[in-house]
Amino acid sequence: VAGLAKAGRLDSAIELFDQMPERNAASWNAVICGLIAHGHLTRAREMFEQMPVRSNISWITMISGYAKAGDVQAAAGLFERMENKNDLYAWNVMITCYAQNGCAREAIGVFNRMLKPHVCVLPNEKTFSSVISACSQLGNLRFGLWVQRFMGSLGIELDDHFRTALVDLYTKSGRIDSAFDLFKGLRTRDVVSYSAMIVGCGMNGKLNEAIGLFKEMSDANIRPNAVSFVGLLSAYNHAGLVEEARACFASM
Repeated sequence: VAGLAKAGRLDSAIELFDQMPERNAASWNAVICGLIAHGHLTRAREMFEQMPVRSNISWITMISGYAKAGDVQAAAGLFERMENKNDLYAWNVMITCYAQNGCAREAIGVFNRMLKPHVCVLPNEKTFSSVISACSQLGNLRFGLWVQRFMGSLGIELDDHFRTALVDLYTKSGRIDSAFDLFKGLRTRDVVSYSAMIVGCGMNGKLNEAIGLFKEMSDANIRPNAVSFVGLLSAYNHAGLVEEARACFASM
């Protein structure tokens, strides 16, 4: 059943599933996963509601499906219906769903809920990554710094991924020098870290720094993306350099 579902042969998978003399949560989940993977969320939800017993994997799979489809309301509705919320993965998928769909305040709200004494689910790297992203969207440096300290208290080190997320937060909060310090400490710089820094320089009127970073990125054979160009154009805009902005726009 799982093999047919993964291969996209959903009708055959469901036909075989219907023939099974006994079905456990794993067999139901196999079909639901296949339906979600191939964009059949409505059919997946119908099967989910028919399940006699749902495991946490069943709930998380369905919530993740809605999250990836951008249906935040449906994902949140299922999350609230979950009876057993002691699973870190359930909290992570909901926080990520909010953070990736522009609902930063809601993401931080769910994060605060999971830390309440009656819930007390300890976050991990995935949780913090999404929360820092939410802080960055809001420009909430104070909470972001608290999150950074909390990570340290749990012994979670700042890897390149976290450093890049914090670079984005610092630049959006006007802490450009702190952002540069983090950026310089990256082991590996990619298009995401360069773009975050270029955008930050553009927002904070650091034209020469933005141009220098863009050139450095090109010299390192890192292909700029749309975010990189927007950051550079923003820097030219702050400086009132129309012709340079035209040349940049034409090179895209």
